[in-house]
Amino acid sequence: MTWEAPGESITTENRSEETLKRVSALGFGCMRLPTKGDHKDIDEPEATRMLRHAIDRGVNYVDTAYPYHSGASESFVGRVLKDGYREKVRLGLRDAAGYRLLSSWWSDAARPHKDWGKNLEDLIKERAYTLFNRMVLLMQLEARELRPVKLISRGVEGSSFRGQQEFFTALTRGDDLGFGFILQQVWDQLALELPALFSYSEVQETLPVPGPTLLWLIDQLADPSLSELWKDDTTLGWLYQYWNDPDRKAVDAKIADGGKVEAHELSDKTQLFTERYMVQWLVQNSLGTSWLAMCRKNGWNSRAREEISTGPGTPRAASTP
Repeated sequence: MTWEAPGESITTENRSEETLKRVSALGFGCMRLPTKGDHKDIDEPEATRMLRHAIDRGVNYVDTAYPYHSGASESFVGRVLKDGYREKVRLGLRDAAGYRLLSSWWSDAARPHKDWGKNLEDLIKERAYTLFNRMVLLMQLEARELRPVKLISRGVEGSSFRGQQEFFTALTRGDDLGFGFILQQVWDQLALELPALFSYSEVQETLPVPGPTLLWLIDQLADPSLSELWKDDTTLGWLYQYWNDPDRKAVDAKIADGGKVEAHELSDKTQLFTERYMVQWLVQNSLGTSWLAMCRKNGWNSRAREEISTGPGTPRAASTP
């Protein structure tokens, strides 16, 4: 671009292939704003003067994102762009693309609510319980020594990742101390075996988890009083039941009032955690018992009984059905 004399416009224009909109060749990045010492304590008067000076001279592209200044950059830019400045600029494409994706999702006819706000509330809850379920499963894996690296089970300060932070200085400057990035790598790895829980969701990722919230959750899960939960096979089942219960109760109330259950509400009513004793009772008091009785009457060697006596996966001789 061509630099011009101080006080004159610097709006040398370019055609952006991404937006097909005319934007200034020089943009304003909000990742390294002046601070009062702490990375997230932006010197707002000075930063405001700088950003508005650039816009007044023709810069119309402003880049900001949630991780900048430990989550403080976006809200600061929002305040600066008041008084008519918002209409003069285009914000960073990554955030704009995320907003377009989110807007398309909540207004899709496939969503259960006509009100986009209710759809967004559902997505926020889904984002929260998906993260929590993932963290619980990771706690169980670490507690059972199925993952030797103790990333979260010893809390934030006791984490193996914190012990190596000198190798990740740039990564650990954010308000999540780098745990958000590291956990995403873990989720991607676990998605190879458990895609239903760990697969990456572009829509969910448009809703960032605040760093302090993530660190708080890690420390809460690492509370020693919860240690036995991570060795209990039923913990995850009860957790799913906990998330589902409010919706189930809402459907029950709707039925009691004579309302009609919608298609998207069927799973709320029918998806219940089945405890082990219930499974055993069903097996022993329904087809399981009847089948074993038929085998005894006809002299058959039931594979079901072999499984009970030898355990699954044990080699066995061929037998009649």
